[in-house]
Amino acid sequence: MKRQIFILTMLLTMTTLAFAQETALQLGTAPKELPTIDPSLSELTWQRIVKSHYTIFASQDSFLNDTSSFATKHLVVAMLGCFWDCYYKDDLADFSKFGELLENPTSYNRIIKNFYKSPSQQQALYKWVKPFYLDAFKKLPEWKKKTFKQMLAYAKNCLLEFDYDAELMLFNKDRIQWEDVGPKEQRIFDFRRIDWFIFRRVHNGDLTVQQMLDWVNILQKDIDSIEQN
Repeated sequence: MKRQIFILTMLLTMTTLAFAQETALQLGTAPKELPTIDPSLSELTWQRIVKSHYTIFASQDSFLNDTSSFATKHLVVAMLGCFWDCYYKDDLADFSKFGELLENPTSYNRIIKNFYKSPSQQQALYKWVKPFYLDAFKKLPEWKKKTFKQMLAYAKNCLLEFDYDAELMLFNKDRIQWEDVGPKEQRIFDFRRIDWFIFRRVHNGDLTVQQMLDWVNILQKDIDSIEQN
């Protein structure tokens, strides 16, 4: 886990330096439905979460392309793990801050868990950032648009075929096997991390399969709508 976040942070740092102008979002004040994050818990803010995530989403960095397994694999991690920026304070290279938020159960439960449990927070966040993301999607290179659409299609299929008992049995039996291929022993592209995310949300009681499926449908519909215009 820490190795993955290290790699992602290096990717984020390179992308941020190269595309600072592209990702200079003017987000303004967060929606009132999103609770203020207690600064005694973390220096994380809703604006910082969005900007960190958007940097990866909107980047048109040329060193990644559709033939790069690094790109595919870590775009999935980035899209599903947008809180990595909370591991650091002001300096992304300051690895002494590693795990600042997620290793603190109080912070995790009061910020991240609460967000998963609150449809109103999720809807408010999406309504707030949707125009920025849809505008950025229009400008992405075709390989990256294709990758994101493949991710959504893969997630939908995982949710429709999700077998919690089978996942849990393999998770308890062989963690490495579970992470690599899952109970069906299939690894499509490098999207297995989507399965991990889905399993953890159900296993931890964060989100139901139907709630996640609803969000996939919303995202697919919104992307399709801008591509048809």
